[in-house]
Amino acid sequence: MPEPVVIVTAALTIAVGAIKTGRATYSLIQGLREAPSHIEELSSHLSTFNAILASLHAVIAQEASKLEHDPITIGLLETLPTLLNGCEKVMNEA
Repeated sequence: MPEPVVIVTAALTIAVGAIKTGRATYSLIQGLREAPSHIEELSSHLSTFNAILASLHAVIAQEASKLEHDPITIGLLETLPTLLNGCEKVMNEA
């Protein structure tokens, strides 16, 4: 026959596990309820970032004729359209 202390300890362990599981489930449900506002906020930030990248691309393209052989400028001009397309793709998926 098991000792009473062992039975009480096992019962407390099960109770603590159930409480932790309940709290984790509650947090998960609350997080899911708040998700749409986070997605909307993220979309807004991506839209702003996209506008900044587009402005940067325009400025670099305008100055490119002056810095035609500068490898940094050439690299930026080659990279920015890819970044802009990536932002657009993410915003369209949201």
